[in-house]
Amino acid sequence: MANFNISTNTLDIVKGRSDPLPANFYPEIPVNRDAPRSLVPNNKLNFAPRIGFAYNLLPHTVLRGGYGIFWSSYEAGPLSIPNPGNNPPFFEQTNYNQSSVVEPNPVVNKLSEGFPADALTNPSSPSLFSLDPFFRNPYVQQWNIGVQQNVGWNTVLEFAYAGSKGTGLYEFRNINQAAPTADSSSDIDSRRRYPFIPTGLSLWCSCSSSSYNSFSVKAEKRFSSGLSFLTAYTFSKTIDEQSNASLGFVSGGGFRDANNPGWERGLADFNVPHRVVVSVSYQLPFGKGKAFANNANGLVNAVIGGWELQTVTSFQTGTPRTVVANIGVSNSDGEDRPDVVVGTSSSPQNKGPNNWINVDGFQAAAAGTFGNAGRNIIQTNNITSVDLSLFKDFPITERAKLQFRGEAFNLPNHPNFRSDSLDTSWGSASFGQYSASRPSRQLQVALKLIF
Repeated sequence: MANFNISTNTLDIVKGRSDPLPANFYPEIPVNRDAPRSLVPNNKLNFAPRIGFAYNLLPHTVLRGGYGIFWSSYEAGPLSIPNPGNNPPFFEQTNYNQSSVVEPNPVVNKLSEGFPADALTNPSSPSLFSLDPFFRNPYVQQWNIGVQQNVGWNTVLEFAYAGSKGTGLYEFRNINQAAPTADSSSDIDSRRRYPFIPTGLSLWCSCSSSSYNSFSVKAEKRFSSGLSFLTAYTFSKTIDEQSNASLGFVSGGGFRDANNPGWERGLADFNVPHRVVVSVSYQLPFGKGKAFANNANGLVNAVIGGWELQTVTSFQTGTPRTVVANIGVSNSDGEDRPDVVVGTSSSPQNKGPNNWINVDGFQAAAAGTFGNAGRNIIQTNNITSVDLSLFKDFPITERAKLQFRGEAFNLPNHPNFRSDSLDTSWGSASFGQYSASRPSRQLQVALKLIF
């Protein structure tokens, strides 16, 4: 496939139309002589209050809370898509597909042959971008409340709730998506909102939303007697309809029917319901000033004294994924999915890395439909990690020291399969199988000079 950037005339796109273009053909915000110096809307009414409090309920109990509104900036920069400069006649990308991998491209074989004679008069279907005329800056409301209790032994126990709500978040939608039909011979362009544009039309809008709620328990011991630790458990849920705006690259993925974006409201791509983290730092009790070998001579103390052990152990549930159809039957350019079989679990009985999703839990959708399998209904495998490090400092001068470090990552060598390697394409030969995992056990030693 050859790929060239060609400047072409927008009128070529609608050649043959006798009626005027609709008023919203170019819905982007206009730039004129009255535009601000930044060339983007300046909203001076973005009110962003912050408030927080701390109240001593009891001698060893503190109540804390807070609320704030946080605004994002306008993102339509020169590297963001879309902006008016990415539309014809300023920019156009044309693809000349090769008919076979073993045959030369009949249109463009060598760059030395130049562009085809009709490159400017007969371009391929362009990729058009548009901005919502009611585009605005997105904002997020955040709030939290928690109780901290001193339980002695330099240890604090905390129970907390935190939440957030995103409003007007950035999102891409194909506003020229063809309506589905059971008639496989139906012309796809005739079913578009703008049939004279034989392709999708990406609309960038601040039209999405999100919500996050979490409950956490944390125990923290401040460093004393050579020991400190931090243990935290979080139970949370994040909901949205698209988890990535892809401002630099138009993805537009994740929508079955762009005219019904609410269908995709569900668990966020990065949702992790449960997460536990335990971190410990412990100075081993050997050598001078310690519980064991307190009277060790200089040589023995140099060998056994001053060692510190650190470990971080984490466990979390997997992130969700969406089951799509290997072969679509909607006859549209939305995302096709299978239908869910009612009464059948999507999780197989003999669940494993090569059989993570029950293939019988889904069936082919009816012709002319997108399928009713919801977004992110499959949870990937849990992730367990144990990292450990042992190190010791050897003084050289008053300001310089040599540090020895021995480190182990994924110490138990637990297989953590990568969620993005799970084949969720129903109908493919490897459906429900993982193809990659996170790194296995890694051991390393190092010397570090600190001065």
